[in-house]
Amino acid sequence: MFALHFCKSVRVYDAGSRKLGPVYKDDSDAERASTILSTKQTLTGRDSCKEKKRKHNTQNTMCSTSNSLQANGRHSGKSPMASSSTLARQFVRCYWQPSRGFPLLKKHPHLCDEQTRLLLERDACRLLLPACPEERDQSRAFSIICAAALLEMCAGRPAREVRRRVAGLAGTCERTREEHLRRARDIFARIMRVCAAERKARARTAQQAAERARGRHGRRVRVKFHRGGVALNYEQQRDPDRTTTPLETMSLEEASEALRGMSLEDREAALDRMTQVRLK
Repeated sequence: MFALHFCKSVRVYDAGSRKLGPVYKDDSDAERASTILSTKQTLTGRDSCKEKKRKHNTQNTMCSTSNSLQANGRHSGKSPMASSSTLARQFVRCYWQPSRGFPLLKKHPHLCDEQTRLLLERDACRLLLPACPEERDQSRAFSIICAAALLEMCAGRPAREVRRRVAGLAGTCERTREEHLRRARDIFARIMRVCAAERKARARTAQQAAERARGRHGRRVRVKFHRGGVALNYEQQRDPDRTTTPLETMSLEEASEALRGMSLEDREAALDRMTQVRLK
């Protein structure tokens, strides 16, 4: 009985060792087996439908995200960095597969706009600034530069010339990268000069406010900072050890450290003001 209880079905083989299927002892076991089999098939079908639906939703989300990024790049006043990365990925794909370059430009003619190329160049300059020396940013900037160079070469060209130019893009991107690096260093130097001018203006304003706050006998009503019993002026208050160096006289590496110390909003505002690139 113990053996029969755990061996309800017995598989039968013919002389050629072909499996003929299970042979059940009674009808109840056969019905139970068919019910279990149909339930498994139903669950498998549901899982496959769920997997197909999940893949479809993921593809739709990716497409909508890409479209929204491109729309932001065309219509917003200040485009996010992600839109330029999307464009760069598209054009780097064209760079590796030249046959896809012209159909993409034909499908999206707005990508050849000058403003789009300026957006890519601005973001590449941001990533090439000495304040962002990471290798990941350098490679990302190089892909954006490839996209900008491809945009500049393919604008208004026929299909045959586009394919020929895309095939010879590597050397152009190397030269363009050096040009962008020089441009980024110039922008960085101008940002440092503007920051120094703003710092001097703030110091001048604080000094004038301190002079207006003097008492009746020409003495200060309140002094914010003392050192050794001597009141320091505004510049010395900010730098008690008197180690301040003008930003114009710093080397590029030292000025890069100074730029790292700035807040993100000030750095972005200064960079936007110096690059003077705005999307219409």
